[in-house]
Amino acid sequence: MNFINKSIIFAFITFAIGCLAAEVQLGMKLLVLSTSRPDSVIKSLQSYSIEYDYLEYNYDNPLKGNLPLYTKDEQPKYYGVVLGNGALSVYFKNTGLWGSILTAAQWDYLYDYQKKYGVRIVALDDTPNTEYGTAIFDPSIWGVSSTQKISIANNDIAKSIFKEAGVKSTVTLDTQGLYHVPGKIDNDKIATPVLTLEPNEDLKKESVVVAYTKTEDGRERLSFYISFGDWSINSVMMNHLWISWITRSLYAGERRVTFTPHIDDVFISTGLLNYETNELESAENAYRSTVEDFEILRKWQDSVVEKLPEGSSVRCELAFNGNGVLAVIDPSIALGVDGERYCDIEYKKTPGKGTDRWPVKNYSIPYDKEFLENDSLFAYFAKEENSKNFFWSSHTFTHENLDEATTSDADNEIRVNIEIAKLLNVYDKPYYSSKSIITPQISGLRNVDAINVFLKYGIEAGTGDLSRPTLINTENPYLPFFTTKESSNFEGFPIIPRTPTEVYYSSSTAEENTYIYNLMYKDQLGESTWEQFIQREVDRTLNLMMNLRNEAHQFHQINIRSHDLKEKTGLLEKWSDAVLEKYVKFVDWPVNSLKLDDQAQLYLDRYNRITYCDISKTAVIDGDYITAIKISPNSIEKDCKIPITLPQNAFKDKKETKITYEKRGKDRLVAWVSFEKGEKEAKTIKLNPPLAWAVDAKAIEETEIIEKECWSEALGYRCCEEGESIVEYIDENGWWGVTKGEQEWCGIIKNEKCWAENFGLPCCETEMVDYVLDNGVIGYEEKYENDETRPAGGWCGLKSASDRVFTNAKELFKEQLHL
Repeated sequence: MNFINKSIIFAFITFAIGCLAAEVQLGMKLLVLSTSRPDSVIKSLQSYSIEYDYLEYNYDNPLKGNLPLYTKDEQPKYYGVVLGNGALSVYFKNTGLWGSILTAAQWDYLYDYQKKYGVRIVALDDTPNTEYGTAIFDPSIWGVSSTQKISIANNDIAKSIFKEAGVKSTVTLDTQGLYHVPGKIDNDKIATPVLTLEPNEDLKKESVVVAYTKTEDGRERLSFYISFGDWSINSVMMNHLWISWITRSLYAGERRVTFTPHIDDVFISTGLLNYETNELESAENAYRSTVEDFEILRKWQDSVVEKLPEGSSVRCELAFNGNGVLAVIDPSIALGVDGERYCDIEYKKTPGKGTDRWPVKNYSIPYDKEFLENDSLFAYFAKEENSKNFFWSSHTFTHENLDEATTSDADNEIRVNIEIAKLLNVYDKPYYSSKSIITPQISGLRNVDAINVFLKYGIEAGTGDLSRPTLINTENPYLPFFTTKESSNFEGFPIIPRTPTEVYYSSSTAEENTYIYNLMYKDQLGESTWEQFIQREVDRTLNLMMNLRNEAHQFHQINIRSHDLKEKTGLLEKWSDAVLEKYVKFVDWPVNSLKLDDQAQLYLDRYNRITYCDISKTAVIDGDYITAIKISPNSIEKDCKIPITLPQNAFKDKKETKITYEKRGKDRLVAWVSFEKGEKEAKTIKLNPPLAWAVDAKAIEETEIIEKECWSEALGYRCCEEGESIVEYIDENGWWGVTKGEQEWCGIIKNEKCWAENFGLPCCETEMVDYVLDNGVIGYEEKYENDETRPAGGWCGLKSASDRVFTNAKELFKEQLHL
């Protein structure tokens, strides 16, 4: 087929030709402005991996000139602005007065930018202001420190903000520990309450603590008349509200909640509490979890998911010690290795030194699988139908503390437990973590000899503990800690954090755990009940989860004892039930368990894209809408994946192998964009539908995507893409359009929803049109005669004519297409 550069010319239609504005690429970064570091804001943005620039201005560091809002090529850098403390007020030492650190001209420059690009502003720790339609509720009470309950206001704007964030409108929040300024709506034409304060002893009437404002010139602002603290779950929840609102749920990051109970010491026995001697781990009386305990745990995993948001999954990780199998079969054949710590907890071992505790070097298991199945628990898990219900990882063979371990001891501990994993038939399974380890007592991570043994056997990450601040990333808790020469005589071994629970390693019942808890905390907290204990644990853990922290939760094998208890419920299940029951009262987000390797990879992926991948992310603005996201690599030093959370859907190109999509339940769709080291090619994600961005822009319905094979590929031509599916030619093969760039033919996949769009027309609203052409497929609607948004005024295609057009278009449009 020879290429003919023709346009469709309908003799009966006059096309109105308009000029499109130049494409704007809006940077997908937030600008955070404050007079002092707003830790709550920074940590919440880190939790989503949302990029931001933090600029701090105060009396000693005033802004000179205007804010740096544009790139060198004059493209807008930010798609949202966060004010860490409202009007950015500071105390001017030279005048003795308070005022904004920004001048009126500098504010106007920011507001002009806001109007021009539809950017929203969030003001935290703000003060009511008549400019934004609010005022102090009672001028005689400027601020309040007492606790007031916070409730959602009863209006559509407030409800939409909660819905956008996936936060339950029934969530219970308050101002505990947060200084706040009760406000009121002074001008309801521009301001709307979002969160209100219930009356208390200081304020006898309902007041406003968060307000939405749309000024007369169209600027949108969300103002919080309350201070923020990164320790406060109330602040955390309000952060989720404004993050979703300011980004419209479009951001280069992801919101991922994880919940993975780790069960250490599987296969070994643990001494029970001795009430008479206060001995936490009795040498006389021990407990080892049973097949029945694990069956109860399996059933609990399945049932608890039913109470969680759609897309959730819960699975426990079993960190096992193979020596426990030998000890059950015949105590005389178990390895007698002293597992205790005899050095300082932060001890750094000299390379090549240490103490051999194993009786033999290069030990190997002299038993086969059949022999090991004399242990009923080993036999149970040797069946894949049972082992696959849990995640698996190594906790070393005998549970030796590795802080002072020699290379020989460390090698035995790691290699022999791998042998057990292979005999158990879990080592090569997708639910086993071979690249990570949980060491006993968080040991060996300052021992270079142990680290080298880990690496020898393919173990690329260790597990830390939030109680060990020297082994966690204190600057960004969403990233791994990497060992250094100073910390461990080894540079760059990643350590993934884990949270210790107050469910203790020798507690098998609620009574035992409460007893130990009071031994530890009675002087500080007074005598506590189980109910008080569990409430504190729920609050602590929920704060971590709402902060999107991905640490797993530490338990021990004795904590799942249940089969011989009256209520058949272990401590792990009780603790988890209480936490998750409170979780679902807060949000609609799915929660998922991750095996140890996947958890480590989650942290490492974040680190790699921050450290090794310089990538620009921009939102393409076309008129009032964001139509696409452009991801452009500047420098890729290591393979990385970039998450882009989308408010709705996207046009997915099956040929684009570097972009994959993940959707957990009803949570937002996440596009994962992969780049290889050295790659330079930009990627584009087209939104479906385009995102209404400008103030008052109307939402557009999603375009129905009909999956069809590309018929023209067999003829050597690709199919038409968006904006190309306008019929230029028709032959016996099908309908043909022209590509935008190369001006080549492309095959049109017929629009079965509205055939007329393939001919540059809209479909008629109804069949009752004012005029129908002789061909019987084109109608005219007079009410659209002067509508400039329609390319052919009132002309439209009759939907009822679709069958005729699909089968006989060549004849129907022969004259117009000059066929």
